Amino acid sequence: MSLETFGARTRYLRRIWGFTQADVRKAGGPSRNTLSRLEKDEDGPNDVSDATLQGLAIALKCNRRWLETGQGKGWVEGVLPPE
Repeated sequence: MSLETFGARTRYLRRIWGFTQADVRKAGGPSRNTLSRLEKDEDGPNDVSDATLQGLAIALKCNRRWLETGQGKGWVEGVLPPE
């Protein structure tokens, strides 16, 4: 799986955690509609608010910089991905 786009990274994280789009919303992420558009790369990080990006990173338990750019560590300190 290529993780070259914001949408691909978002979808990848949601799936490895086993979350539905509704689960991400409940955890403080964007609406299902917004998340769908982000995952399809119809919208990108520049198309949503700072609060939306922060909420998405928190909901997906990831490093926001990695989510947005693909650079740096994917996981925040103290969080390990599921095996």
